[in-house]
Amino acid sequence: MDRRNFFRLGAAAALATATATATSSSRFDSDLIGTQSQLLGLTRARTLFVDQAGADSNSGLAATSPIATLAKVGSALRDGDHVLLKRGGRWNEELIITRSQVYVGCYGEGLQPVIDRGIGARQANGITIDSATDVVLDGMEVCNCAEYAVKLRNAQRCIVRGCRLHDCDRNAVQALIGGGSHMVEDCEIASTGQNGAYGEGNGVQWLPTTTGTNVVRGCYIHDCGRTAGDHGVYNSGGVSNVIESNTFRRIGGVGVKTTAAAPGTLVNGNVMYDCHVAAAHVDGAAGASVIYNTAYSCGSYPGGLSPFTGFWFSAVGINCELRQNSLRSSGIGVIVSGSQGVAIDYNDFTPTVRYGSWLGRDCTTLSQWRSISGQSAHDGL
Repeated sequence: MDRRNFFRLGAAAALATATATATSSSRFDSDLIGTQSQLLGLTRARTLFVDQAGADSNSGLAATSPIATLAKVGSALRDGDHVLLKRGGRWNEELIITRSQVYVGCYGEGLQPVIDRGIGARQANGITIDSATDVVLDGMEVCNCAEYAVKLRNAQRCIVRGCRLHDCDRNAVQALIGGGSHMVEDCEIASTGQNGAYGEGNGVQWLPTTTGTNVVRGCYIHDCGRTAGDHGVYNSGGVSNVIESNTFRRIGGVGVKTTAAAPGTLVNGNVMYDCHVAAAHVDGAAGASVIYNTAYSCGSYPGGLSPFTGFWFSAVGINCELRQNSLRSSGIGVIVSGSQGVAIDYNDFTPTVRYGSWLGRDCTTLSQWRSISGQSAHDGL
């Protein structure tokens, strides 16, 4: 399957689309969700309602007898359960999910339910999915975490969609200790790295132990990190990952950074504003495609680091490409500082101070770039 369409036809995406209909309504339709689960071949156990006005002695099986705490939810979960948090509610607890095929959404009217770990002293994580598969988190707010808003620990095929994840001391979404094939979709991710530690303020991070194809799509990722080591998406694990149709704004480091541990990554159709180091940095990854992105003032934002770069390829593996991208108001259009395994074609890098730098040789004009790099005459529309 074309990696750009990964998950679009998979069961995980189907579940996300199906459950959206129920959670966007002020009335939860349990029959609708049940039918959708059957069509997807998922186990359907129960629907658990959660409301702070409830009690943990309640069954939670009806909106009239809701469970009160997330701790009770975690201990009561079975495979296939649907957990619905009351809109307008606010919990200062971690939700820990160790069961598979669990859907977490909301019911009722009002604002998104909130998991706020900053009521009093900040606590570690908002939601942890531990050694579970096919879990969907849909339409909630998680904030003020001392560590991560969503921690995926040895989890597989999880979806985080329609959520607001913000004001975390570390990363908003973090995959740890194996697992993979996750999707983060249609989320707002903001104000990560509040502790100021280098490299701990990424919007989304896939570690080298992450497996499968991981997707970040349709998100607004902004104000992430306080250092050059904090990125909008730090793509350092997985195979043929997809980062597409996102908007990045005011990122401490790079909008999308991809390392050698994430070969075959597609960075497609994103818009990047004011990323301090670069819009996209491919650092040793083979088969990376950076196409159809638009970048504004990347690498030249106040406090940014020299050389103020739009797109940066270092220690490049084979079969990488930079095509059909547009860059405005940057110092250097593209830097290639590793091997020459990158094809650069049909990009618009005007106006920039310098077109690019090829293996340490600066190219002020397009003609110099063509002569030094040997790249196609189509560069610079």
